[in-house]
Amino acid sequence: MRYQMLPKGTRQILDFVLPGDLVGLAPVFFHSSGHSVRALTPITLCVLDRTLLPELLREQPELSWAFLRRRIAEQERTDTRLTLLGRLGADERIGYLLLEMRERLRARGLFRGHSGALPLNRALLADAMGLSRVHVLRAMRALRARGLADLTDRILTIPSVRNLARFSGYPLTRAAGAQAIL
Repeated sequence: MRYQMLPKGTRQILDFVLPGDLVGLAPVFFHSSGHSVRALTPITLCVLDRTLLPELLREQPELSWAFLRRRIAEQERTDTRLTLLGRLGADERIGYLLLEMRERLRARGLFRGHSGALPLNRALLADAMGLSRVHVLRAMRALRARGLADLTDRILTIPSVRNLARFSGYPLTRAAGAQAIL
């Protein structure tokens, strides 16, 4: 996860980093970063030599375009999360985040069908969505009671993507091939 610690010791999760995502680019270009990164599961990293990266990007324009596409996708997620924090209720925020994570994992072949591993707990969901743990617990209970989503023992189950998307305002057009999996 990418996160910032606030002066009073609270944490805001900015994004969840998944396999294939880029981390740590800010220091390559700006020599510092406004956030920290913490692994939530065992990971393998590929470390790039920051002195060679600018030349590599010049020599391989397709790599530059891939970086740009990933950065734009990350910015869109950030913009959406900011909107969610300001305008949706707890149930909707959590539902939206669960669908977003499902789709991101699915795109990497890490989530198939209705259930898949999602190593997030209440504290992480709370820090990502600007909620208390109690609000997350209530939101998860409400989603479960409505048959929309369940996150138990770090296994996410979404019986109907369409129903959860309708409830949370998640645009199904974001998910490539979403219509085939509903």
